[in-house]
Amino acid sequence: MKKLLYMLSLACLGLLYTGCREEEIDLYDKEQALTFTSGTVSSCNFTDEDYLNGVTTKEDSCFVQLQGNPLDAPRTFCIKAEAREGYDVQPTLDLVNPSTYNELNGEKQTYRFIVHRPEKPSTTAGCLLTFDYADEAHQFIKGRVEVSTAGLTVTYNIEPSTWMEDLWGTYSDGKYMFMMDTLGKLYDEMMYADVATVAAAYADYKTQGGAPITDNEGNEITFPTTANE
Repeated sequence: MKKLLYMLSLACLGLLYTGCREEEIDLYDKEQALTFTSGTVSSCNFTDEDYLNGVTTKEDSCFVQLQGNPLDAPRTFCIKAEAREGYDVQPTLDLVNPSTYNELNGEKQTYRFIVHRPEKPSTTAGCLLTFDYADEAHQFIKGRVEVSTAGLTVTYNIEPSTWMEDLWGTYSDGKYMFMMDTLGKLYDEMMYADVATVAAAYADYKTQGGAPITDNEGNEITFPTTANE
């Protein structure tokens, strides 16, 4: 009886091993596909320093990798951006299409692209990068679903963490942008005397017919009157 059970156990193990080997062969012995190596692309962030220095674009990147048999020659591929759940704004990107995948042995390859700064501060934009199978220049089949897209988040935040309301009044993006435009420096570099300079510059701006700059609530910005004393 024990010998019979032993033989049955060996037979079951043999079947399981064969099944696993067939799955491995089925997974790797296929026509080539491209996947992303991670489900997330690092966030691209724009700050007040970028605004002051006129930085409107940044380079970002992700990794793509071969799935399937090694290639015998380079192939082209295409990537596109799609809407991402949870984000009302989609970032503007300059994607390089078609690109050439030339890592014939399947090593991961860097795909670089350009991210544009969102139009307005206090914006978080998001999208999914995915392969454009509809483009004839994309020469790969669909790969594993779980790594077929990569999330991209783009933030544009200029608000200083140390904003002093008793000195500058209520914070708003428009006010801070005017301050940087007037003084040519970041908040941490601004001095008490700069408040009067900015207040006078805003008064002159209005005299010259400039449109009122509004805060986050739609009200015109103001500067504390004590700053002029």
